[in-house]
Amino acid sequence: MNRWTIALAFAGLAACAARTELGAPTPPLGSGSDGGSSPGHADGGGSSGPARVLLFGGAQHRIPDFGFLGDSWTWNDSSWAQVDSEPSARVGTAMARLGDRVVLFGGLDAHSAYLGDTWEWDGAWHPLDVSGPSPRGEHAMATLGDVVILEGGRDAHGALLDTWSWDGSAWTKISDHGPDVSQGGMAAITGGLVALTGPPPNDLGHAATWRFDGTKWSPLALAGPPARDELAMASLGGDAIMFGGYASDESGTGSLLGDTWRFDGQQWTPVDAPGPSARALPAMVSVGDTILLYGGLVGEEGVDDVWSFDGSSWTSLGGGSPGKRYDASMAALP
Repeated sequence: MNRWTIALAFAGLAACAARTELGAPTPPLGSGSDGGSSPGHADGGGSSGPARVLLFGGAQHRIPDFGFLGDSWTWNDSSWAQVDSEPSARVGTAMARLGDRVVLFGGLDAHSAYLGDTWEWDGAWHPLDVSGPSPRGEHAMATLGDVVILEGGRDAHGALLDTWSWDGSAWTKISDHGPDVSQGGMAAITGGLVALTGPPPNDLGHAATWRFDGTKWSPLALAGPPARDELAMASLGGDAIMFGGYASDESGTGSLLGDTWRFDGQQWTPVDAPGPSARALPAMVSVGDTILLYGGLVGEEGVDDVWSFDGSSWTSLGGGSPGKRYDASMAALP
């Protein structure tokens, strides 16, 4: 269930797609939402406190069309509110907060085009006329000190391994030798960043772990979560939390995962905490001393539940708006 079956199907290359696309009809070019329509609705009740999280984009389902989304929502710890949205509908984008703003870069649109646009949110969306990383999707972004780090992703030619920083006004390339996070994830930890890559596993048979010290990436020979793709990662108290994903086997089949792991900068530890159902491609973000998780892909459909994680236990916060979706992006608001 590699997320890039979406891109391949849109390009008419379903025969090359990953295992779960075999036999699925190829959607027409341009199918799905191109104007940012939303399947959800604004919640009428709940607190009127300040917005804590910004959510953007994603897709509704896998077949017969993907239902790409370009809507934006904010979360105030109890309810969602839809806000004006400017970026085009897309999946595989990434966002991160820097100071009092959120920056968004790239993604894959409903016409199979990889995007290289930079947007900023300060209560409203603004496109930025800046040069920077090449067009891509399924990259990872995280805040590290006074910059946002963008790592890797994928374009029409395959995986990208370059690392960039955003200082609020310009992109700067740091390296061409980072990990392939296009099927993995990345999160800030004390003293740097940690990334998990998708398959293949490392020499120990586990998902490969990489660490970034602000200048360069280094692979770590660690045991940890079983190899997987489509996972989610976020920061919590200087550690990294990983949830879910999809694990395949040699036969080309596999299963959704619903496990939670914690990385303390030295080792991975499984967290025995019942929580969200097994799923791929949920959106996950750090909000103060908790993590917020929204949606994901289960079977052929997105889901719309909201969960919080406090470091030891998951708590269900209900569901509903912004509607069923997966491969969306979230960022914390100031």
